[in-house]
Amino acid sequence: MRRRFRRSERIAFALCVTLSLASAIAPTSSPVPFAPARARAEGRAAGALTSGLLVLSGPDVGGRRALGGGLAVDLWQSFGALRLGMYTGLQIVGGTDSQALVFTPLAASLAVVLDAERTSFEVRIRAGGYGGAAHDRAFVGGVYLGTGVFLDFAVSPHAAIGIGGELHLLIGSNNRSEVDSRALFSPSITLMYRPSRAIHEP
Repeated sequence: MRRRFRRSERIAFALCVTLSLASAIAPTSSPVPFAPARARAEGRAAGALTSGLLVLSGPDVGGRRALGGGLAVDLWQSFGALRLGMYTGLQIVGGTDSQALVFTPLAASLAVVLDAERTSFEVRIRAGGYGGAAHDRAFVGGVYLGTGVFLDFAVSPHAAIGIGGELHLLIGSNNRSEVDSRALFSPSITLMYRPSRAIHEP
């Protein structure tokens, strides 16, 4: 009888130890199901459609400035305040024979967005190439560099309208194989699609 009683004590002790270990492990393992949700919150799609007036730097001999306009799009993956993606569009500049230009940039696009309650401040940086046509040449191309700053106003959890300015720098060559660079300033308006802001519960 004593052996059976001791055996029962050992079994009860083993069960108590097992239950204690299980209760200690359970709280640490409960957050695991939520990890995929946090992972899905990263790398969400975002984008911007931007249109503006183009002003070619430097007046012509006659004192007139070459003006134009354009429409472009940024497509990003959003990682918090940082957005990475690509940029392209169509830009048209009028003016004299030496100024007239149509070009399409294709560039990598980086944006940093600082959000507030209803507004956000945005800086865009782009680098890549461009191709197009000029009045005196059938084809032009070269290096494209661009930057822009915008103040955005939220109109919904996913959409915002922004106002700001952009600078486009084109570096190519002319008919004499000399470096030919052009800078264009563009006061612009942008329509943004962005991921909805995360709600942090206490």
